[in-house]
Amino acid sequence: MANEKKCRNSPLFKSDHTYTKQPAIQSALPPVVLPRDHIGWSIINTVYMNFFCLGAVALYFSIKSRDRKVVGDLEGARYYGSKACCFNVTALAVSFLFFLIILILVIFSVSVISGKSFSLELSSPQN
Repeated sequence: MANEKKCRNSPLFKSDHTYTKQPAIQSALPPVVLPRDHIGWSIINTVYMNFFCLGAVALYFSIKSRDRKVVGDLEGARYYGSKACCFNVTALAVSFLFFLIILILVIFSVSVISGKSFSLELSSPQN
């Protein structure tokens, strides 16, 4: 340890060079926003809610969007991604409407079978 202090104080170790910090060069480029391809949503729509093959069409456009993004064509990726999103929303709306209609039909059929009817009479019950 004492030997190490002697080396640092020796004239061979000292240098006449002075170092100054230079500012880092920063570019002012705007951040690139990558387009979304909605592939996860498309897979879910294809597997679970594939009415009228809308989920499969959405999956097709999602894959095309991802391919365009890999190639570097961001405008094409945005176009195909927006088409995939439209098909996914349509598939979701159709499936929600379908399940709602099925639920109403089941409730109505159970009420008809049990003999109870849903009547909306506004008159007060008589004793």
